[in-house]
Amino acid sequence: MEALMINVLFLFPKSANPKELDDFLTNHLAPTNKQSPGLRSLKISVGDLMSPGNPPAYAKIIKASFDSLNDVMAIVQSPTTQATRDQMKALGALILMYEVNEL
Repeated sequence: MEALMINVLFLFPKSANPKELDDFLTNHLAPTNKQSPGLRSLKISVGDLMSPGNPPAYAKIIKASFDSLNDVMAIVQSPTTQATRDQMKALGALILMYEVNEL
């Protein structure tokens, strides 16, 4: 049986202030998630996003992979990440979580 993991995508819109987004990524999201139990990987897009159709509505994508949904929810429910969650909301981030199989 394959191991299930949880991926989390953070999609930041083009309308987000670039300076505030860069500050958030550097000072809040990466340090918070790097210390998270169950975090397998954290990847941040570089440069402009590409699409075969119209230009995408997003400026930056972050993908985090976790061992389990419990690991993700521990971060979401932690009082220590409230400021990070508030900043993501202010930046207009869309957050998607989904299960994946590691083949």
